[in-house]
Amino acid sequence: MSWTPSLLDLNSAAAAPLSTTQGVSDRTSEASLMPPEELLALLPYMPPLFSKDLPPCGLHPQVAYEDVVHRLRKAWLLCAKQNPANIPLLAICKSVLDEYKTEAIDSPPGTEAGTKERKPWRRERIFQWEISWAKYFVREVETLASRASMTEEEKEQEDYILDLCPVPQELYIYVKNKANRNELLEMWRAWQKKKRTPGPAFVAHGRSESEQGGKEGGEDGPRDDKGSGDVENQT
Repeated sequence: MSWTPSLLDLNSAAAAPLSTTQGVSDRTSEASLMPPEELLALLPYMPPLFSKDLPPCGLHPQVAYEDVVHRLRKAWLLCAKQNPANIPLLAICKSVLDEYKTEAIDSPPGTEAGTKERKPWRRERIFQWEISWAKYFVREVETLASRASMTEEEKEQEDYILDLCPVPQELYIYVKNKANRNELLEMWRAWQKKKRTPGPAFVAHGRSESEQGGKEGGEDGPRDDKGSGDVENQT
C-alpha cells in the first residue's frame, strides 16, 4: 500500500458535510470495511484520541464511549482508505455529533424507554452518554488543533487545567467517594494523557519517517527543517 507522507489534518474540510458511515451499519465491524491487509496497514496510524482504552468511569458511560469511538474509528478508516494524506478529524467528529443530534431531535433521550424502538437499540441512558462523548471528541480535536499556535506558557496553563480537572466537562461526572477520589482522578489524568499523545504521520510504503530520514535528507541524514448533571458514584 502506498500513500503520500502527511500529518493528520485536524481542520481541513471541517465545515463541509461528511458522511461518516457511508451506508455502513453502526454494528459493522472494522474488519468488514476493507481487506485485512489494508486494515492492518492503516490501524497503526489511528489517532490515539480514537483508542479503545475505556475511561475510568461507570458501565453506562463506558458502553457509550465504545459506541461513539466505534463510529469515529470506522469513519477515520474509510477516510484514510480514500485519501490518507488528508483525514479531517474535526469534520469526522462534528459529523458523528450531528448524527447523534439528529437522532435526538427525531427521538429525544428518554422517549424510547421500554420500547426498544431506537435504532440501533441501546438503553436511553446510554444514548444520553453518547451525545456527551460526541461533544467531548469535538472539543478535544479543536483543543489539539489550537495548541499548534499556542505559546509554551499557554500550553502549560492548559496542561495545568487538565491536570486539575481531568474528567471531561461534557460528562458532568462527580466522584462522590472521597476515599477513592485522588486515585480515580489520577486514572483520569493517565487516560487523558494517552488520548493527547501525538499520533504517527502517514508515510510512503508504510515506512516510518525515521526510516526515511537518511533518504529524505541526503547521504548526511535528515534535513533540519525549522522554519447532563450526573453523579458517578465510583468505587
